[in-house]
Amino acid sequence: MADLYGETRRILKDEFVDFFLYVNADPVSFEDTAKENKWRHAMDQEIDAIEKYQTWELVEAPKEKKPIGVKWVYKKKMNAQGEIEKHKERLVVKGYKQKYDVDYKEVFAPMARLETIRLTLSFAAQNMW
Repeated sequence: MADLYGETRRILKDEFVDFFLYVNADPVSFEDTAKENKWRHAMDQEIDAIEKYQTWELVEAPKEKKPIGVKWVYKKKMNAQGEIEKHKERLVVKGYKQKYDVDYKEVFAPMARLETIRLTLSFAAQNMW
């Protein structure tokens, strides 16, 4: 990071510069990550978790229905020192392609943090439920 600042130059007011600076940016496309073993390993772990917890069931799509696609979302998890601790990704549905009353009628995302579950169990135990 120190080298980055040493190699930059001051931009004059008259100069028109259109640029983006990505330092440790998260990858955006599958093509960017498919070549790297660390991302492939993370994607394999995600697929294993989907199969283990039976999150999805693979079925044949009806002929009159168009399936909704999925995409990978990538994120680098950093530790307190700013070093990469973990490569994380999620396989998500392209929800923007859905149409109300065709692909869905309500939104449902079963997500619960472990802290919430512990708090709920603790509250239930205290009240002898």
